[in-house]
Amino acid sequence: DYNKKFKYEEGVGIVKQAVAPLGQDYVDLIDRAVLERWLDVYPNKNKDSRCYSCGLYGVHPYVLLHDTGDMESVFTLAHELGHAMHSYLLRHCHFCQARISPVYEPTQQYHRRYNIA
Repeated sequence: DYNKKFKYEEGVGIVKQAVAPLGQDYVDLIDRAVLERWLDVYPNKNKDSRCYSCGLYGVHPYVLLHDTGDMESVFTLAHELGHAMHSYLLRHCHFCQARISPVYEPTQQYHRRYNIA
């Protein structure tokens, strides 16, 4: 029912249930983001009405939301948390252990061949 209203906490629960197949560590990271207030949730005077996630060097990502209690707000929460989790996890994984996409392999070969950094 798209006319149903959701409290913010209910929206977080829906998102956590949706991402549960990604593993408990992922769900726990969402809990951490909520508990440590990485999210600015509600509309305020002079607050930008757009929603976005911003990953900053040296600190956790910040998420700006404009929660109005509707289903779109739950979808937006899931979307922006996805960006925040991506930023956080990318910063905390070892890039050298990641497999490079085959799309970049020809470029890497070219750079190695001609000693381009």
